[in-house]
Amino acid sequence: SMMYFCIIKQIEMEKLVVAVLQLDLFWEDKNRNLEKIDSIIDSLNMVNLIVLPEMFNTGYTTNASLNAETMNGHTINWLKDKSKTKNCTIISSMIIKDDDKYFNRAVIVNPQEDVFCYDKRHLFRFEGEKDIFTNGNKQLIFNVSGWRIMPQICYDLRFPVWSRNNNNYDLLIYIANWPAKRNDHWLKLLYARAIENQCYVVGCNRTGKDGNGIEYNGNSLVIDPWGIKVNKNIDNREGIVFVELIKDRIKKCRDNFPVYLDNDRFNILQ
Repeated sequence: SMMYFCIIKQIEMEKLVVAVLQLDLFWEDKNRNLEKIDSIIDSLNMVNLIVLPEMFNTGYTTNASLNAETMNGHTINWLKDKSKTKNCTIISSMIIKDDDKYFNRAVIVNPQEDVFCYDKRHLFRFEGEKDIFTNGNKQLIFNVSGWRIMPQICYDLRFPVWSRNNNNYDLLIYIANWPAKRNDHWLKLLYARAIENQCYVVGCNRTGKDGNGIEYNGNSLVIDPWGIKVNKNIDNREGIVFVELIKDRIKKCRDNFPVYLDNDRFNILQ
């Protein structure tokens, strides 16, 4: 029976339970956002990974000095607390002031109190993000339950070179505040990323209207390595996308149809 138990354990380890929170965010109001998300996270059970939208504590804003925090600020301490309490990893993005520079930074915390960071590389010039924030130039791959995960942020989705999978990750996550008027691009590009990288892709987007009057219609989704959507439609409603990702699906896709063997080789010039 020990052998049987090991096999069951092995299969469990190969699954990843993900909760993608599609939220209507309060404009530049951290207390209200954290309070609301606090109760949502409290209601979740048996989840390995919680995904929050871009700038989840303020909504997407270029008012950096007003909304920035440090790496030991209130929001990060709140994230650490939630992660420990719920025994799961949480991925988010927020405005961080570091070394007198501002970053749109993905912050990942896990119950072991590790903190991983990825700074958005492609800054959205059309909203002036480029003028205020400093871009990152390092990719990140972090680990949850044996899954290798690469996080990227919103506008990064338009740049496939930056997300190229060299067999070094299993799941690609885009956290975003992606406006409704370009929703069609959001969907098409997420599918393309899953298909070209033969991996799972999660797109977490906000909904509602922000303080600049920009509308968002969510459409958060999860796509498997064959380019098939695995979650139920959530459209523009506030809510949670729950999915169970299966590692074996990646292996089957890559074994049966090893497109990656013909990848173009390149180096990214910073």
